[in-house]
Amino acid sequence: MTKREVYDLLQKIKKLFPSFDINQTKIDMWTMVLKDYENERIHHSLAVYLKHSSYPPQPADIVKWYEDEHVTPGVKETKMSLQKQEKERIHAAAPRDAKRYLQKMAKMLGLRGEEIR
Repeated sequence: MTKREVYDLLQKIKKLFPSFDINQTKIDMWTMVLKDYENERIHHSLAVYLKHSSYPPQPADIVKWYEDEHVTPGVKETKMSLQKQEKERIHAAAPRDAKRYLQKMAKMLGLRGEEIR
């Protein structure tokens, strides 16, 4: 999340909890905690949090719901995950090469063929 997105999130919380103060220190601290999270999902996590609590949230409260399995990944995270899987697939050894490598390692370790599967 950007600092602006965090500010908007805090404004939303302030509308729900008028006693919730917003200041530069709070904006900076929340930004530091939430910088690696996706804005859309953080807002969704806030909504889930509000279903379970009547108190103003702390960043950890929202992150907990964000990381909970009940919150589905966003588009950005899904794309990143798929790209990572594709890179791993491309760099994976071909089955023939992997078998040769394992046989070579087994020989180095003094293992016999029946011990390797």
